[in-house]
Amino acid sequence: MSSRSKVWVFVMAGQYNMEGRGFVEPQDTVPSSRILTLNIKNELVYAKEPIYFSTPSYSGLDCGMSFANELLANIPKDIHILLLPTAVGDSSRLITMQFLHAHLKVIF
Repeated sequence: MSSRSKVWVFVMAGQYNMEGRGFVEPQDTVPSSRILTLNIKNELVYAKEPIYFSTPSYSGLDCGMSFANELLANIPKDIHILLLPTAVGDSSRLITMQFLHAHLKVIF
């Protein structure tokens, strides 16, 4: 990603139902150079399924990548998408906001 790229940030908020339960197939694990996320080490990486890592036993296909791929088809080529997975099962809004705040400090 060049320093002149624009980044649209999407917060994937919710609880465990946002973490994804669908079966991940090989084509779901091919990343796009225009879709980014944070990994378990808070490193900025190219996104691929599964995006969520807070509950490994439930990791699966969610709506984030399909949303981002559909959006890419309809936005200018210089825009990148950053998906921030903030859903944590059985969490309150306060925990979600703390999780998001920690991630944003890493990015910006």
